Amino acid sequence: MGLHDNKGDADSHLPKDQGNVSIVPALKCLREVGYDGSLTVEILPFEGWSVHQAEGYLVESKKIVDDMMITLDIT
Repeated sequence: MGLHDNKGDADSHLPKDQGNVSIVPALKCLREVGYDGSLTVEILPFEGWSVHQAEGYLVESKKIVDDMMITLDIT
C-alpha cells in the first residue's frame, strides 16, 4: 500500500503534509478490514532536489505516518 500526499489535481506523490490528503481515515479503514501488509511512503523528487532533500522528506513523511499509527494504535 503506497502512501503519499497530493493537492487533489494530480497523482503528484508529495511528501506527507505538503498536500491536502488526510490519511487517517484510510489508516482507520485498513485497520478495520484487517490489513496486515506493508505501508510504503512514496515521494516523487522534483527537479533540483538533492539526494539529501529527498531522503529528508522520506524520513519526515515516515515519522508522520508512524506517529499517526501510534495515535490510532495500529502498531
